[in-house]
Amino acid sequence: MRGTVLATSALAMAGVGHANVLVACGTPMLRSMRGHAVVQTQSMSSEATGSDLLDQLVNHEQQGIPKDAGAKGGVFDVGRMHRLLAELGDPHKRWPAVHIAGSKGKGSTAAIISSVLRAAGYKVGTYTSPHLHHIGERMAVNGCALPPADFTALVAAHEGAIRVRVAAEGGALSHFEVTTALAFKHFADSGVCVGVIETGMGGTYDATNVFSADNLGAAVITSLGYEHVEALGGSLASIAAAKAGIMRPGRPVVVSRQVHEASAAVLQGAARDKGCELVQAAQQVVAQHEGYDTVDEPTAYALRERVSLRAGPGGLLPADWSAGPLQLRLVGAHQHDNIATAITTCAKLRSEGWDIPDEAITAGLQAAHMPGRLQMLQTPRPPCAVGARTGAPGTIPPWVVLDGAHSPEAASSLATTLRHAFPDAPLALVVAMASDKEHREVMAGLRHLAPVAAVFTAVPVVGSYHRAAAPGTLAAQWQAAGMLEPDMQTGGKRAPRCRELIQASLTAAYEKAKHELRGHGSRGLLVITGSLHVVAAAQKIEELAEVIARAQHHE
Repeated sequence: MRGTVLATSALAMAGVGHANVLVACGTPMLRSMRGHAVVQTQSMSSEATGSDLLDQLVNHEQQGIPKDAGAKGGVFDVGRMHRLLAELGDPHKRWPAVHIAGSKGKGSTAAIISSVLRAAGYKVGTYTSPHLHHIGERMAVNGCALPPADFTALVAAHEGAIRVRVAAEGGALSHFEVTTALAFKHFADSGVCVGVIETGMGGTYDATNVFSADNLGAAVITSLGYEHVEALGGSLASIAAAKAGIMRPGRPVVVSRQVHEASAAVLQGAARDKGCELVQAAQQVVAQHEGYDTVDEPTAYALRERVSLRAGPGGLLPADWSAGPLQLRLVGAHQHDNIATAITTCAKLRSEGWDIPDEAITAGLQAAHMPGRLQMLQTPRPPCAVGARTGAPGTIPPWVVLDGAHSPEAASSLATTLRHAFPDAPLALVVAMASDKEHREVMAGLRHLAPVAAVFTAVPVVGSYHRAAAPGTLAAQWQAAGMLEPDMQTGGKRAPRCRELIQASLTAAYEKAKHELRGHGSRGLLVITGSLHVVAAAQKIEELAEVIARAQHHE
């Protein structure tokens, strides 16, 4: 019964009885109308904060994250969050949470878990960051972002309480902290059954880390790496310790496959010390790649992966459990760990009384998607191509791939996936990055795409060029990466000679990349990557915005 999602004490703490939980959650999608399991998306809009109040707060996303910010004694302070939430009526205590931390894959894992829970009939609040176009995307209810006008109203409704806390904290409250608190208030006011919450950075001192053991359904920790290492104590061990801060005594923690033994050891030790059951996702679910498909219809996700699933030896799922092949919008071998982690989390919740049938797992998995993560668009043929000979140079528009890869691991995963799916396609690359990323290492990963052209440009980062990397810097790091691996081969073939170009604007870079692909005959790939900021800007290019709008209407 869905009312047994958490212990009675947690529901009593939230002020709701079992019957009220059932009413608030509504009718299960799979038992009333399965079509509702499809992920809903709110049409995207330009950035709007909704209030001068938020613009006055310190914004680490815009200004950069200070050294050791997320370590003990740093500028992050969960105490501030508890005091702010108390001023707002402690909205985070009115629903159970699935709390997700990690270096890689936490956004995709959150998307899958949310999609599965919606397919099972739960009303789900999903909190993620950053956003692409407007801040309301961070606080979605049942897959629908909070529209800009509604976000403005949300800020206005609670501006007095926020100003009280801003003054009391001496101006120390940050933009992220206030946004997080407003999201939790929005979820409570919307009557969500569960919140799927992605940490901002780290864990222990992150603004999202406010849940008690009484209302934590499960903690989830995805793959850990060196991202934000300077802000989280300077080592893999300190990063893992920060992520482990979301664990709560007696509550389960689901852990993705860890590349680094040092990270795994810290997580295991933390779980043991806190009395948490540690569930290894890689032991519970095995994902098997079956092939890639391209979808020749109006869609913002034209590349799909066929994946088969089966139970691993861990025992959480029945030994004969299997699913698929399923056609998924989240593609690439790097997603297999995220899939396993999300399914394991849902299976663990089910073992504790949550009503999550197998049908919801498969329906939710197939519906899940993430804008800007290997998002492939089918661009229209130019008018001059009508009646032209099929396959004639210049007549076949490229697939456009938008991917927010900004770490070495993500860049390598992008290159591996695309060259697996399109081993021989000519490819042009457009890159823009933030200034505080590992440029040379990212470029080394992207070089495995073997592009015929790489075009470097710059876009604003959180509305400002303050943190935008100069295109010339990126071009130099591309060349430096090439010097370290001069004889690189891709798919057993020598990489083609690559033209390196700089353009002042993203639109100019996009047009230049299209021009560089002309004359190569077969259908090419135009890949725009380096950050979610460049993805967001690319989605506003008129030609691509029209494709996305048509796809949203069709889907």
